[in-house]
Amino acid sequence: MNAPESSPRENALRAPGTRSVLMATIVVGAVLARAAAAQPTCGEWNQVDPPAGATNAVTEVEARSADDAFAFAIPLGLIHWDGTAWSEFPITDPFGDYPLVWIDEFDLVGPSHLFLAGRGDTGPFSNDQVLRFWDGTGWSDWESLTLEPDIQGWPRNGAANAVVGAAPDDVWILGIADSFGDGVSGNPLLTVHWDGSQLIEYITPGPNNRQNNVYDAVGIASDDIWAVGGYNNTNNPDGRFRGLTYHWDGTSWSHIPNPSEDITEVNLYAVTAIASDDVWAAGGHGASPFFMHWDGSEWNVVPSPATTGTVYKIAAIASDDVWAVDHAAQVPVIGKFYHWDGVAWRIVLPPDVPGATAVERHGGLAAVGECDVWAVGSLQVGQNMAPFIERLQSGGGATAVPTLASDASYLEVSPNPLLHSTRIRFAIPGEVPNRARIYNVRGRRVRTLFEESISGNAVTWDGRDDAGGRVPGGVYFLRVESSAGRAFTEKLTVVR
Repeated sequence: MNAPESSPRENALRAPGTRSVLMATIVVGAVLARAAAAQPTCGEWNQVDPPAGATNAVTEVEARSADDAFAFAIPLGLIHWDGTAWSEFPITDPFGDYPLVWIDEFDLVGPSHLFLAGRGDTGPFSNDQVLRFWDGTGWSDWESLTLEPDIQGWPRNGAANAVVGAAPDDVWILGIADSFGDGVSGNPLLTVHWDGSQLIEYITPGPNNRQNNVYDAVGIASDDIWAVGGYNNTNNPDGRFRGLTYHWDGTSWSHIPNPSEDITEVNLYAVTAIASDDVWAAGGHGASPFFMHWDGSEWNVVPSPATTGTVYKIAAIASDDVWAVDHAAQVPVIGKFYHWDGVAWRIVLPPDVPGATAVERHGGLAAVGECDVWAVGSLQVGQNMAPFIERLQSGGGATAVPTLASDASYLEVSPNPLLHSTRIRFAIPGEVPNRARIYNVRGRRVRTLFEESISGNAVTWDGRDDAGGRVPGGVYFLRVESSAGRAFTEKLTVVR
């Protein structure tokens, strides 16, 4: 595994005032309607009033418990949920010695600490990386760090996209950093560490020589942190992004190869974890959702529902209870939820918002516990934008089970598991199947069954690849595309 190690280099600490493969899983069996699915009776997604002064959008939400959550509301700033209502959580002396501070991200660390990370405007064309924390009783001064070396006399800049902390004296600021201006190297990842007294940049080259972007991160332990994003290489013939996965093992940040690197046009925007061997990454492949899972030894692509949209946020409660939310690709833009029940990702349609011409739910997602999830964003009514806060919670008179999207289509595959061959029967009312392919778990196509409409409604797969060789035993996915432009998938198991 090619894993460039990051070398820690302490910069001068300045502290002003001490400152597609896109496939929809259908449950394996004879003929199963995709509308059928078991979901917990969690109640409905209900709107929650934002505090007065929040007039635009809500970005990011983090929660410790049912009565302790934080979010960031534009233009109000930091807001807090106390179990009854959202209210402003003032950031005293927000600028310190800085004329301007951009707060990019925040994270809750331990039972009382909250860390704000962003950029501080310290001079022309200069934005220091800045960090400030609430310790449960008051705000610290801003701590700052200038990224070095300078680029032709100007300080390098960076943008924080994630803040992850294992303890108050062990916090990472992660995101996108400027290149070194040498015309050769790509931009490194932004990997800045707070050790309780100072900020230190760990120079972490990306896997390629162009753009290397971290969009989200999750911490499982001080020596077990995942960062995900996307990278591009000037040598890529298609010029498209690949998904990026990096891991901190307590000593260095290492590039961990993943199957999305073999797929064009993938960005990973979100990551969450249940345990060190149970990690989810999500994003988009073109205009469709994309999911990957880490089992402790490797990343594998997990089929997504047949739909459009890019997943921007994901939150885990348990191995069989993970939520995600997308930025919709269709017009009008109405974001929707996805739920992992331990078997498959399924679409959960939220209730309509009367009068809204667009509903963005991907500003943030936070899971407090079973049947208790926050989603934030914005909605648009006519030409007016307004903040949007939504909560899934059991009780309170809400008894409806979340509605599952249904496409009322069927596939029959028998036998499954298969030893030598299997017969695939299509029954898509009003539609004709016009393409069928077999993919392995890494998203690589191994067999094309047909590329145009067939005369009948059945086809046989002999368990061989396009070259005529027998495929190894394991899990595969059949993807069928219909004349109406929809795609459906069946999970196949080959036994050898």
